[in-house]
Amino acid sequence: MRLLHFVAAAAILLVSLTMPCVAPAQGGPGAVEAESASIKHVCADFSENFSRHDAHGVAMTFSEDR
Repeated sequence: MRLLHFVAAAAILLVSLTMPCVAPAQGGPGAVEAESASIKHVCADFSENFSRHDAHGVAMTFSEDR
C-alpha cells in the first residue's frame, strides 16, 4: 500500500512539474498593464460593495455579465 502511495505521489509531482503554472500574457507589452488594471478594478469594486453591505454587488464580482 505504501508503494502505491509513493507511486501516486511521484506521478502527481511529475505532472505538476511539467505543467506551466502561469500562462504567458498574450497581446503584446501593454497586455500585462491592462490585465493588472482590470484586476485592481475588480478588487476595488468587490471591496467597495462589501463595505457598503451590497450583497448583489459582491455577487456581481463573480459574474461574467457585469
